[in-house]
Amino acid sequence: MKNKIITSVLVLCLLAALLLPSAQADGPVYFTAIDEQVLPLSDETMPYFFNSRIYLPYTAFTDNGIGIQALRSDTRLLLYRSVTKSLTFNTEDNTVFDQDGKQYFISARIVNGTIYVPAETVTSFFGLGLSYIDASPAPVVRLTTASATFNDRTFVSIRRDQMQLYYDTYMGVVGPSPSPSSPSEKPTYEAVRIQVGFFDLDAGRIEALLEILDASRYKFCFFADVAEITENPDLIRRIAGSGHSLGIHLMEGGYDEYATASALLFEAAKIKTLLVTASEDVSEAAKQMAQDNDLIYWLPTINYGTNAAMTSTGVSAKLSTTAGVREKVLLPCADNTADILQPFLVYMFENQYTLVRTTEVTAGAY
Repeated sequence: MKNKIITSVLVLCLLAALLLPSAQADGPVYFTAIDEQVLPLSDETMPYFFNSRIYLPYTAFTDNGIGIQALRSDTRLLLYRSVTKSLTFNTEDNTVFDQDGKQYFISARIVNGTIYVPAETVTSFFGLGLSYIDASPAPVVRLTTASATFNDRTFVSIRRDQMQLYYDTYMGVVGPSPSPSSPSEKPTYEAVRIQVGFFDLDAGRIEALLEILDASRYKFCFFADVAEITENPDLIRRIAGSGHSLGIHLMEGGYDEYATASALLFEAAKIKTLLVTASEDVSEAAKQMAQDNDLIYWLPTINYGTNAAMTSTGVSAKLSTTAGVREKVLLPCADNTADILQPFLVYMFENQYTLVRTTEVTAGAY
């Protein structure tokens, strides 16, 4: 994922900030977020606006797994990722220098004893993303790293309930939320490994799926048959260009069919693949053919046919919650696949399933 400052969004943020005082219990409330994590609201975690610029407590960069460390004295703050990448803030003379002695003409601020640093300067220097999200119940200043899974819109949708709880707690509407060690903590299923594939690659529906997947870091496998590769080579290139895997979907199960599809795939996208799957009615023949020709047959554990009734809750409910289980989910590109895909991705993320990209190596391990 390319991390960059989203200038147009920040301009809106900074214009809005002209009218807003610093974040305090009796003033406007703002969330700080790191990737998909929302920080609990407190006066020590909220952004601060000064001269139309976003400032964040330096601990937002050092205490949340970003990989930046800090050394602090009464008047100096050193933020560093290595000896070759550092920023030194001097709050006494309001100077900022990097490791090479280059000066930055924007200083840190001390608010209620906490050192706040200019968010745009720090994120740009250390290669992080920064965005301002106009959300309910309060706007969000979000830092993103290469590990971010979702774009801002999806992030807000999956964290809305949590943000509301933090907001209500901060405003005194409800009591404090349970601690992370609470027995009521929701279980996670990171020990369940999942691969996801698509078939029946309808050209009119694939773009919507790819847009949703482009907004996340998840990579799936698209199984194309001879006709789909022949009729839509641009679509095949679009899938490959988005970083997804490609395999062959066999309609008859024979080697000649695979050889034809494989040659067409190479012509369209310069990709060779040993991955095959097949329609259920020819799956046994296709598996035997794959074994005889040193191909890799991808056998779904959850298989939705072309005309199967699908809902996001239905697909999610089929996933195992038993540690060590490996699931392969095969979905058609049906009319409602795009509608169920985002809730399905959110479900896997919220429950911390381990999604494994399908390749010749990983498919063979399943």
